[in-house]
Amino acid sequence: MMLARASLRPLRCAAKRSLAVDAAQLEDTAAQLLKRHGVAGVQAAVIDAGEVIPVNGGLADVASGTPVASTTLFQLASLSKPVAARRALTRFDADAAVNPLLAAHGSPWRIEGQDGWGDAVTVSHLIDHSALGLHYVPGVPESEPKPSSLELVSGRAEEWGYAAVECVKKPGSAFAYSGGGFLVLQHLLECALGPEKALAPCGGRFGYELDGAPTGESLVDFGFDVPEGQTHAVGYRDGGEVLGRLWFPPFAAGAMGTASGLGEWLCGLSKAHRDRGDGMHAVARLMLERRRDLGAGAFMGARMGRGIFIRDVASGDPRSPDRWMLHQAANDGFRGLFLVCFDGPSAANGPRGLVVLSNGDNDAMLFNMAMARAMLEALEPAGFDLGRVPDVAAGFDTAGMRQEEIVNLGFKGLVLDAFAEAPGFELGK
Repeated sequence: MMLARASLRPLRCAAKRSLAVDAAQLEDTAAQLLKRHGVAGVQAAVIDAGEVIPVNGGLADVASGTPVASTTLFQLASLSKPVAARRALTRFDADAAVNPLLAAHGSPWRIEGQDGWGDAVTVSHLIDHSALGLHYVPGVPESEPKPSSLELVSGRAEEWGYAAVECVKKPGSAFAYSGGGFLVLQHLLECALGPEKALAPCGGRFGYELDGAPTGESLVDFGFDVPEGQTHAVGYRDGGEVLGRLWFPPFAAGAMGTASGLGEWLCGLSKAHRDRGDGMHAVARLMLERRRDLGAGAFMGARMGRGIFIRDVASGDPRSPDRWMLHQAANDGFRGLFLVCFDGPSAANGPRGLVVLSNGDNDAMLFNMAMARAMLEALEPAGFDLGRVPDVAAGFDTAGMRQEEIVNLGFKGLVLDAFAEAPGFELGK
């Protein structure tokens, strides 16, 4: 059966604008920050009490003068990972060993590692960055043949920077960011369902049911082809050099979508976590479970859930911290992040937070942090104080950082460290 690839358009938001957030003022701020940081465009969304409010600015395509609209598609880069994790957890038990699943679904490939570690890798280890290698997944030029998931995991795509994915430590022993886990996840799901169904668009407010049809309008698309009638933002290097469009492995970094669409998806995840009657409640609880910090705190200023990072913030009520879900993203020519309070006193009336997508490189990382700070100041969340972190305008010293770590350390140092940790839930525990 052929699955139709629907147009990716954000769901219609409620018409009311009685909230404290002034979208027009934020768009003025965005225009100023884009100019200051030399970034082409931004597509953002504020989430307040479950309402998703678009905030756009700048250009999707500088050469043609095309402005960023709420429907412009952006590369989501690593913001693809939480959506992929949700999809996999609807199909496989988190504690299921991966190699037997690969065998059961006909894959010729297995995870290998010393001391039999490969056989101990579970689905959870793939999505919590605690077993496999390969931090950053490189892009493949649009004009080149796209490697299959089997070629990616088995080392048969080395010309594009993909060595064979292996288990590099005792599974579950330590955190180390791993795009490789999501390559294996994609291969496993493709073996189980076939590539077309495994990579079908994510529709509805929270998810696409793997054993049914997409519901509602698509929010996130794991395909590469731009749907008819829509535009895709152009990627830029620092200084404005145009980047040709690159393909990235869909689950690790290759999804495309909009800030409002991803915001709707995150609202759905929050609802599923809160509502025991929601069909995705168990999956949402798994993803957003508070777990022991294995090193994600130093990397990101947050704990690692399953496919998504979590930070517990002081809410004023020592018995009930505010819980924020978050992720960072960096593909060549694109940067992104989301940060959403899904539980605790600040989310009593629904999730609150933000999504920011921009078309640039390291300068766009700085822009995203400045934009996120402005949006947080508008939301005024508990525990947030910019006095705890350096000023973005003063610069961010990237000396000694690996390129692939700049985006997460910038997020941590310029935004997340502004939040007071909840007493009793400090990182490192």
